[in-house]
Amino acid sequence: MSLRPLLTLSGGLEILAGLPALITPAPLISLLLGGPVDPIAVVLARLFGAGVFALGLACLKARNDVGSPAGLAVSLGITSYNVLAAVVLIWTVQQGRASAAGCCGERGFSMPSSALCSYQHS
Repeated sequence: MSLRPLLTLSGGLEILAGLPALITPAPLISLLLGGPVDPIAVVLARLFGAGVFALGLACLKARNDVGSPAGLAVSLGITSYNVLAAVVLIWTVQQGRASAAGCCGERGFSMPSSALCSYQHS
C-alpha cells in the first residue's frame, strides 16, 4: 500500500478539522465538552487548530515525495498523532470529561474518533 493516499486523506481531513478550531472554537468546545466555554479553552482550541492545520499542510505537501526521508517522517508523524489522539479521546471519555457523541461528531471521519466510537459501542 502506498503512503500517498494516507497523506492525501489525512492532510485534507486535518485541514478541515483545524479550520473550525481556528475560526470559531467556542461551538467546537461546547460540542466536545458539553459545558460553558472559558477564555483559556478558546486559546487552547485555537492552538490545537493551528497545529492540526499545519500538520494537514505538511501531509499534503509530502504526498508527492513519500519515498524520501522527509515524506516518511511526515507519515510517521500523522500516524503517531492519530494513535495518540485516539488514546487521549478514549481516556477523556472514560474519565467523564467529554461525551462520546461529542468526540465522534467533531471528527467522526478520522481514525481517533473511529477508535473512540468503536470503544464506546463495544
